[in-house]
Amino acid sequence: MGIQITNLNKAYGEHQVLENFCAEIPEGKTTCVMAASGKGKTTLLRILMGLEKPDGGEITGLENKRISAVFQEDRLCENLSTEANIRLVQKGGKGRSRDFLQQLQDGFSAVGLEGWGKRPVKELSGGMKRRAALLRALYADWNILFLDEPFKGLDRETKDKVLAFVREKCRGKTVLCVTHEKEEAEILGAEILEL
Repeated sequence: MGIQITNLNKAYGEHQVLENFCAEIPEGKTTCVMAASGKGKTTLLRILMGLEKPDGGEITGLENKRISAVFQEDRLCENLSTEANIRLVQKGGKGRSRDFLQQLQDGFSAVGLEGWGKRPVKELSGGMKRRAALLRALYADWNILFLDEPFKGLDRETKDKVLAFVREKCRGKTVLCVTHEKEEAEILGAEILEL
């Protein structure tokens, strides 16, 4: 079963961001949320992740789900290595297993970060940090993935590589992605949800 959103309301003071918003986010598919700036895309994601409280409405389908996310800010630990940042989301010793470390190297290659795994995050460019944040979210143990403009700041060639990798890693899984780019939604094979 997917995520059902019924009559969702959220205001900040006098500014009504979401008003009686209803939607169904299908399970096992990628859905891209699109709207003009300031229309509530990030607010919707934050409510679904439990980081904001709605003023009213009902959400079902998130019960007992493990979530992972990429925020608009990268939220990486600057002094840790790129690899260590990604291993942070692993349970137990899984992050040090040979199998996981091989998957991680494959991921680094797929998004153009080969050779940067052992370097501290503070040495990475903005676009490299973006890709590291994406890898961390993808390699977490999740049922639902929330992505808030995950491809911003990437050049065309890099973005194409990253989009292809994300599409492959998310095949058959529930993903909600905020984007301003219809082309990103098409490449991801996503359904579009207009706010």
